[in-house]
Amino acid sequence: MILEEVHGNAGRYDLLSFYARRALRLGPALLIWLVLIAAPTAVATHESSTIVVSTLASLFYVGDFVIAAGGHVGSAYTHVWSLAIEEQFYAVWPVALVALAASNRNLRRVLLVGVAMSMAIAIVGIEEIKQNYFLPTGHIMALGIGCLAAQIFLFGAPAVESVITRPALGVLAFASLVLIICSYRPVSPAAGFAIQLFVAVAAAALILHLALAETTVLGRFMASPIPVWLGRRSYGLYLYHRTLTALVPALFVGLTLRYAGPLVLALSFVVAELSFRYAERPINRLGGHGCEPAAGAVSAKPNPICRSGWKPRRLKPCQHRGWTLRRTPPLVADAQLR
Repeated sequence: MILEEVHGNAGRYDLLSFYARRALRLGPALLIWLVLIAAPTAVATHESSTIVVSTLASLFYVGDFVIAAGGHVGSAYTHVWSLAIEEQFYAVWPVALVALAASNRNLRRVLLVGVAMSMAIAIVGIEEIKQNYFLPTGHIMALGIGCLAAQIFLFGAPAVESVITRPALGVLAFASLVLIICSYRPVSPAAGFAIQLFVAVAAAALILHLALAETTVLGRFMASPIPVWLGRRSYGLYLYHRTLTALVPALFVGLTLRYAGPLVLALSFVVAELSFRYAERPINRLGGHGCEPAAGAVSAKPNPICRSGWKPRRLKPCQHRGWTLRRTPPLVADAQLR
């Protein structure tokens, strides 16, 4: 989405609008979680002293640094480090992308160099940086690979696409990720790096496959109602489920995992659905998420950044601020609610 708007606006990008959309998307569920779920859980688990620090760390997206520095955020808040890394990435990437567009550098070459550098940072971080897993340095490699995948999707790479769009590759990537998740166990740092690299590449390949080959069996399955429903509520499920795993045992002392597990799972879906239906979706609609066609606003003015790998190859009719843009595929459009 950022690449599209940078191209469509001749290298300019409305950063304030982008961050306002991010706030509208993340804010409602985050506030509900902090007030109605996380704080009561901290009280129930006798960790009231952590509420202030944990709430501030969550609101300002610095939970990763707090945890890495040895701060105690409480069992209700232990997963906020990953959300913090995501938002720190979004604090840097749009600005960097606009700067790259202004310099007219070859984007793909820059991203390839960036991925190589991120791998070096990840390798050094394993050995030299304490609590590296909870910091951006521990996940910069995956973020770089994701940026490269987005560039390939928008601008095209025939050699890559000829492989990515094969049905067997999509199934292989999907099955590999499921196998790694189901067989997780502690490993050495070196093995951990190899697994992290494999997961990043497999995830990028799977996303590219779904975006470029929507008519395959896997593409149709992921576009079916249940995966789409889960995807749209994935942010709420992420926020609520981890805290509920601490709240349920605190409220129902002696409840065995046999019953606590299904109860937490059911509550997570219920709370995520209520949050999405009555808070997240209405507020996002009020905030004007998405792009409305600008009838008759097509401009014939040449775009100055259509050089050095910046010209998208996938352009379909969708008017946005006067420039012809590719319409985002359904699977990607659903992810815009995140």
